[in-house]
Amino acid sequence: MRKNGEEMKKELFVRLLYALIGDIILALGAALLIFASLGVDAFTVANLGAAGKLGWSLGVYQMTFGLVVGLIILLFKRHHLGYASIINILLTGYFIDFFMFLFGSHSPENIVVKVLIMLVALLIYSLGISLYSTSGLGAGPYDALAPVLSEITGWKFMNCRILVDSTFFILGFFLGGPIGVASLLTAVFLGPLINIFNQTITNPSLAKFLGK
Repeated sequence: MRKNGEEMKKELFVRLLYALIGDIILALGAALLIFASLGVDAFTVANLGAAGKLGWSLGVYQMTFGLVVGLIILLFKRHHLGYASIINILLTGYFIDFFMFLFGSHSPENIVVKVLIMLVALLIYSLGISLYSTSGLGAGPYDALAPVLSEITGWKFMNCRILVDSTFFILGFFLGGPIGVASLLTAVFLGPLINIFNQTITNPSLAKFLGK
């Protein structure tokens, strides 16, 4: 059955809300990972390293990176981008900056506290990505790199994702980004955790809000 105008507006609003809330939550998770000082995911490793070298805030660097990469993807594979991509490009880095400001610059010294913060951060980060991706309104520039590379080369998506993540880890390492045990945990558990949240929380709740 074809949707009327009001139903389409409602669905777009709900999906945009999912993308925005997801972006805020993933930024909170990323900021907590940084605060724990036990390493971060590949993208944030490279971003923090590059931002530090340039003397920029994470928000400014991440937005600049997103605009440049997003423009390239828009020219060649624009179907990967959408409204949620704009939210990701313009706001994610600044959300992370805001939460880092709230937490302060001094990480806890107690290793048990640091590990607990890291584990909670990993869950929050995964939930945020799940909400954001469930919106179905486009990927962030970094997340779009692997599927774009897969389409161009014909390689399997998973191989492309590993290549992209590995490249950014190496880049971040040479730029002085914070690599640690959390970097390994995000590489191993982020995908499965996102899938769990997709199946148990985000997809069912979105379907309920949309009356599907």
